[in-house]
Amino acid sequence: MENIPLKNNTNNVFPPYERLQSLIFQIYLALLVKPKKVLEIGIGNEFVSSYLKKFCEVTTADIDQKLQPDIVLDISEEEDFKQVQNDYYDLIIICEVLEHIPFVKLDSVLNQLRKKTKKFVLISVPNESNALVMSYQRKGYIKKLYLPIILPIKLVTIIINRIYSSFSNLHYKVIRSKLKFAYDGQHHWQLGIDRYSVNLFREKLKAFFKIKYEIRLNENLYHHFFLLEKNNKAV
Repeated sequence: MENIPLKNNTNNVFPPYERLQSLIFQIYLALLVKPKKVLEIGIGNEFVSSYLKKFCEVTTADIDQKLQPDIVLDISEEEDFKQVQNDYYDLIIICEVLEHIPFVKLDSVLNQLRKKTKKFVLISVPNESNALVMSYQRKGYIKKLYLPIILPIKLVTIIINRIYSSFSNLHYKVIRSKLKFAYDGQHHWQLGIDRYSVNLFREKLKAFFKIKYEIRLNENLYHHFFLLEKNNKAV
């Protein structure tokens, strides 16, 4: 195994290490809520839907007809959602998809997702915010701390390694401050850049859902996950 460059995979046949961790985590969170019927919007390489079909009924939806989804769906068009029955799916998975539509359309899409799900929605979006995640042992359990990066990362790492041997893991993500977002032909926005803060996105989610679980994946801090529960009181 020592000669296999796990983090430098350029083979298009299978996803790189970080992406694979995110796909596995999608499956884990999905099965956690024990759904009977699942709608996956944005099927990618079908890794998630193929595995979930072993445990529940899965319907796939995507804007790309070439992927042969069960439903051809453009989430930026409200009329397209009429193909999906209200309150039908126990869980809707829409990971790494929302950033492909303009931010101004986000409220409309979230409202449609709330109408179509019976209970849960699983979302992940890209997050470019700086992050320092430290895992440590306490009373037999692994705890995690999410801290802002203030000191140079090398200095922080040295301090942790020398003064607290119980820390079991350290993950970090650093970008230049004050980045300006520019549409790249794919993403209309990303958390942590310009005005697109995590707090702003979180408040939008809360207008339609209860946030049941939220985490940035240690192995892929670029992906920020939200497991949402339907809020029947939302307008």
